[in-house]
Amino acid sequence: MSDTLIQNARLLLTTDASSRAIPSCDLLLRDGVIAAVGVGLKVHDCQVINAEGCLVTPGLINTHHHLYPTMTRAVPASQDVALFGWLQTLYPI
Repeated sequence: MSDTLIQNARLLLTTDASSRAIPSCDLLLRDGVIAAVGVGLKVHDCQVINAEGCLVTPGLINTHHHLYPTMTRAVPASQDVALFGWLQTLYPI
């Protein structure tokens, strides 16, 4: 594997014992493992990802949260209804 530098994260949420939230920082991954967190990290010959304006959450991939509404948003009976009506219409699908 190679190094990956995630730069300019608006906020980095950690999963350490303190559950820190670190604003405006960079994150260096070496072989898929966090090697450094800081401001203005410089690494040569690595993949760089600009995370400006983004929240970075190591290890969290939330694929289910918006998938269901995206797949069913065009169902006419579920449009312009309150939440419970929306749920009653879409859950059987």
